[in-house]
Amino acid sequence: MVIRPTTRRRMVAGLAAVAAVGGAVIATAGAANATGTAPFTITKVAPTILASDMKNTVITVTGTGFDESDFPTDGSGVALSSGGTDCGTPIYIVASPTTLVIKTTTNDCDAGTGVVTLTDAAGDPAVTSAAGAFKFVDPPTLRTLDSDSDGTNDQNAVMTDATSGLPYAQQAVSLPSAGGTIRVYSGSTPFQNDTANKLPLSATLGGKSLTSVVMHTGGDYFTAKVPSGVGANPTLSVTSAGVTVSFTNADINAFTVGGATISLSSTSGPASGGGTLTITGVGTSWSSASAPSVQFGDQTIASSNVTVVSATKLTITVPAIDDPNTTGANSGPVEVTVGTGANATLQSATSVYTYLNF
Repeated sequence: MVIRPTTRRRMVAGLAAVAAVGGAVIATAGAANATGTAPFTITKVAPTILASDMKNTVITVTGTGFDESDFPTDGSGVALSSGGTDCGTPIYIVASPTTLVIKTTTNDCDAGTGVVTLTDAAGDPAVTSAAGAFKFVDPPTLRTLDSDSDGTNDQNAVMTDATSGLPYAQQAVSLPSAGGTIRVYSGSTPFQNDTANKLPLSATLGGKSLTSVVMHTGGDYFTAKVPSGVGANPTLSVTSAGVTVSFTNADINAFTVGGATISLSSTSGPASGGGTLTITGVGTSWSSASAPSVQFGDQTIASSNVTVVSATKLTITVPAIDDPNTTGANSGPVEVTVGTGANATLQSATSVYTYLNF
């Protein structure tokens, strides 16, 4: 490839080695007229599904007759649009006579049908990709803690499915081992499970594929089972509508698999409370010299009522429910946690206690 010093080239740094990948076959638009015919054609655009509103997205156009000398020197010869709206001015490189590599420079490609338009310097009819050949879709997002203005309805993005109905501070963000079920909430963009077009919803945690992925109606969340080998502090990747986005461990509320956890000797009891509850820890090192704090729903158990039996066993007296006038068979459930504070505690899917009205 010869760089002509007289040509002001729109160039994507470092993309000279990018190879064309599979994509849809595209028709060439713009018939020849009295002014002539453009010297190039488009036969493919890849990939066929791209994330919307993403800067630095790379698109490979395959065709014939690509030569830098045929494009206007002001960079206007290559245009990109989505849903009929201009995506800003892309940068490009003519990698070979059959390959043109484009990179978006702004976050302006909204969800919709994408179109590549090529124009030569001579003013011949433009060559465009056919409608429907590729598209931009909104990438998956996760719920954030500040999803509402006052924080009263805050939720974790990822938690154990068993504690998903509890208040934010009581949701479990860890699993003791593989095999448990988690719930993952979407953010501003609902998840999509487009099996009809072979674009199923899928996800990985710590690089391991989640199994039994089931999307809730409307795409506000999905549940999935955690496989073995995930480990502590994993990242999460979600593929929705053909677009994959990776999220850091911080994005998923420091969710972890393995490590210390707790279980209860009983998971239900009368609303009046009373009786001794044993909390068994795995991987704990409790000491009678400094009894850990125990939270029973939104009630803190006084340290004088926490007995350290061993490094892995505590006993407490079950407190009465906050509201003894609650009606219905169940007056719970509440999350039992042991530790230093909300979301910095030991908790698990088996540390949920349900008050019953007898």
